[in-house]
Amino acid sequence: MSELGNDLAAVWPAAGGDIAGWMTRPSILRRVASEFAARLASDTDRIVALGPGASILGGAVSLVTGLPFCAAEADGALFGSLHDGERAVVISIDGESDEPAWLATLEVSRRLSVVPGGRDRSEALIAQLPLRRDSAAAHNEGEHS
Repeated sequence: MSELGNDLAAVWPAAGGDIAGWMTRPSILRRVASEFAARLASDTDRIVALGPGASILGGAVSLVTGLPFCAAEADGALFGSLHDGERAVVISIDGESDEPAWLATLEVSRRLSVVPGGRDRSEALIAQLPLRRDSAAAHNEGEHS
């Protein structure tokens, strides 16, 4: 991962920076997609690529895993199809895309995002984000204490 982290750092200077630097380089995109694929649950039915730029990453992860994918915008506009009850993994870029309410029709098992590394830029670059329902459950548990 540290070599990938260094390569990403060379073309993706900071959070909010231009993601085209690494997404348009097949050697980097292929390795990022492979890292995502290694983190998918074995019972995943579909990849949902959410937010700006995520459709490119979703397509790459789909090619690595053989799983179908759907690109989705926060407003619900879709490229591809979703089916009620599917177990999905939601992927995004830079951890910025909120989980829209319509994703509740799917069983979302994980949210993964590629993020710029920390100080030495070679840190792990694939972050697992909390699911919206996990955040709501934690909030509700706090109210009953």
